[in-house]
Amino acid sequence: MDAGSTRSDPENRPQQGRRHEMTRRRFLVLGGQSLVLAACSAGGTLPVAAKPGTCLDHTQALELGRCTGVGSVALIGPSEVDAASWQCFEFIYTVGRAVMAPGSAIRIAMRHVLPWSPAQTDRKDGPGFVRAFASNSSRLSVVGWNDYPNKHDLFRQHHPWQNVIEIVCEKGMPPGSQIRVVYGDRSLGGPGTRVQMFSEPRFRFRAYADVSGQRVFLPCEPDLSIRIRSLSATDLNIVAPGETTVRHPTSVVVGARDAYGNQCSGYTGQIAFSSTDSEAALPDPYEFSSSDDGHKRFESIRLRSVGYQAVSAADNTSSARSNPIRVDAGGGKNRLLLWGDLHGHSLLSDGRGEPEEYYRFARDVACLDVSALTDHDFLLSDERWDRSKRVTNDFYEPGSFVTLQGYEWSGLRNRGGDHNVYFIDDDPPLYRCNTFYDKRNQHEYHGPTPRVDHVMLLYRVLLRNHGERSVLAIPHHGGRTADPLWQEPRLQRLVEMFSDHGRFEAWAIDFQKRGHRLGFLGSSDTHIGRPGFSYLPWTVDTKTCRKPGKGLVGIYSLEKTREAVFDALYDRRVYATSGERIVLSVNADGHDMGSEYAAEEPVELRVEVMGTDDIAVVEVFKNNRAVYQVKPAAQSCGFTWTDNNFQGTKRASYFLRVSQVNGGLAVSSPIWVTSG
Repeated sequence: MDAGSTRSDPENRPQQGRRHEMTRRRFLVLGGQSLVLAACSAGGTLPVAAKPGTCLDHTQALELGRCTGVGSVALIGPSEVDAASWQCFEFIYTVGRAVMAPGSAIRIAMRHVLPWSPAQTDRKDGPGFVRAFASNSSRLSVVGWNDYPNKHDLFRQHHPWQNVIEIVCEKGMPPGSQIRVVYGDRSLGGPGTRVQMFSEPRFRFRAYADVSGQRVFLPCEPDLSIRIRSLSATDLNIVAPGETTVRHPTSVVVGARDAYGNQCSGYTGQIAFSSTDSEAALPDPYEFSSSDDGHKRFESIRLRSVGYQAVSAADNTSSARSNPIRVDAGGGKNRLLLWGDLHGHSLLSDGRGEPEEYYRFARDVACLDVSALTDHDFLLSDERWDRSKRVTNDFYEPGSFVTLQGYEWSGLRNRGGDHNVYFIDDDPPLYRCNTFYDKRNQHEYHGPTPRVDHVMLLYRVLLRNHGERSVLAIPHHGGRTADPLWQEPRLQRLVEMFSDHGRFEAWAIDFQKRGHRLGFLGSSDTHIGRPGFSYLPWTVDTKTCRKPGKGLVGIYSLEKTREAVFDALYDRRVYATSGERIVLSVNADGHDMGSEYAAEEPVELRVEVMGTDDIAVVEVFKNNRAVYQVKPAAQSCGFTWTDNNFQGTKRASYFLRVSQVNGGLAVSSPIWVTSG
């Protein structure tokens, strides 16, 4: 049965066939680009044409494809594969009721962030070689996404499904005939195609058909998927909250990882615990089972020695030590050190995984205190935005796990560049850019809401519709790097220095040089659903595999609530790390990082650092220049430094940069001081 047929009473089929043929003819006449889907009755009322310039979203295009009879697709090959393994996949497209006209085509599409072997047709013995065959011997031409003549146009039309293999049928094909597409063909000596390094419970393929030959592609049913499994465990990982007190229990999360940083769902080793605190109360040895899915949280750990402590876990082959845990005597009102990842994407835009999976990973695997899902604005329909907000609110647990409402405003650089927008409210509106607007793209928002086409307009809209200290707009370096030229100090309080895209210290400091008083944070910008423990490999070469963890933010908050965390972000009581959970504390004359104050005496900085590895150097920066350094050659460091030249400066900014032997970095938000 093809994708457009039904299971209704046979007596109704002739009438349905006439309706489908009418729809097909209307679709061919209009070229499919000026169609919208009217409301369909239970009896199957067909899509109707509307005024030119309207467009289809994916649901509407899918329904039109059903009615038109564009055909169906099936996957021949393994349903489960190992990460980074070599495979061969066959796709069978069956022509539906709509005859494929000469010049018609199909596309096999895969989602954004695709470190697979690129589809190619030049090297028969090379990775990712593609061939296609027609059941009626029709001549086919094949193009892989790397060889597509206009990649930018392909991106605009299909993003986030822009990785396509296109097969053009030169003479057309009748209903019921088939096209077989082999991705990773091994028959001529090739190794196959190498799949991505990161595990994924449901990696998706999608097919589109242009039956008219007019370059109008509609989705075929069904969507196809495979499971990508992790490999065998190579080491353990253990993460913990940033601090606790001797009066309260804490917890750790222990997981088993493979060579690519994937959590090993099949791990069944037995672990035992130890601690730097000889008085600690630790869990009994534990044997993992398949139901643990490769990780487990262990509660009721008590650390009884004040200072910095760590908890370790070991099995028969490897061991791991947690990040530093600050143990306080309790009773005071010290600020809490919270770990957060505030930037990431899901299937709602161009990432992987459901929103629920995103937050579950942040909370249960990465052991984060704070997380935010920031899908791209132009890909968020009203329905998707509502779902993002609903899931974000569902996962918010005051005192335990904080989530923030947010999205990524994705403007081009000459319009301000990418900014992550965060709200303290639980039901904020969405102000979209018009960066990638293309009426052919079935995944973009095509509704009536006005677009905000420049970051300065975004600032005005946010300030007009939201109170001060209730919304933030944080510049990001990545796909469309934010430009330091435009600034609104009431909204732009921080800048994202570290992410999966890399380390952008010079770019972030450029904001300071231009007079913008911004704090520093790190976050992953994960597109694979792993906030707090992300990596973004662009190659399947194991020699260049990136290590997990490329951006985190340390937040000094009074409480673990949405309001307190938002206040800490707004007041810049935060610091950036490159993924390592390095403890960094600095104050100037008792003022927290991010502060602005006036001083009459020489400025005195008090610094405390506890690393996850030996510290190579701690540098003090004044007005963006290194003026003092300490090389402790140890995992901890504390010192006091006085700027005796402050009075001749009139104004100064100070921040700290910590560099570990293993390459891990931490950079504090600046403190700004003027002479009194």
